Amino acid sequence: MVYFNFEYILQLWESWGLMDVVLPFLLIFAVVYAIAEKTRLLGDNKRTHIILALVMALAVVIPHVTYTYPPEADVVNIINTALPQIAIVIISILMLMVLTGMIGAEWDALKTIVGVFSILVIIYIFARAANWVPSYGLLYWLEDPAIQSILVILLVFGLAIWLITSGGEKGVELPKIKLFK
Repeated sequence: MVYFNFEYILQLWESWGLMDVVLPFLLIFAVVYAIAEKTRLLGDNKRTHIILALVMALAVVIPHVTYTYPPEADVVNIINTALPQIAIVIISILMLMVLTGMIGAEWDALKTIVGVFSILVIIYIFARAANWVPSYGLLYWLEDPAIQSILVILLVFGLAIWLITSGGEKGVELPKIKLFK
């Protein structure tokens, strides 16, 4: 009897280079192509945008595979180090959006503050992954993933409590639901 073992499949894909070649290539290709299409970098020709994205993605992945990057400046390793932490930032932003929607607060008022804070956090995450920012002995506890998760949860819930309690004079009116006619 054959059992489906998802963990084995992921380990097999990892041995084939999924994390080191395929996923970074797809990510860089998609981001460069989206930016080129949105900004019309090379005009309206989609083919040139595809070629640009393909060349840039290959220019990042091939030196990683051939070990020509210096070990401390390998772009693929920096991406693989930073992306899990950036996923936490994105999930916390989505949680914040859901919470503001649940209480009926205006998201537009928070969009600028959350956007600027998120950009600064993402820049810091990439800078730490690239070892551009020195690790200070005083803040060593911030590098623990459990403490990072607790801080994100406290920030999200603190902001949610602030949104709920700062309704002002108007307050938030909840929709009326009729259960029986």
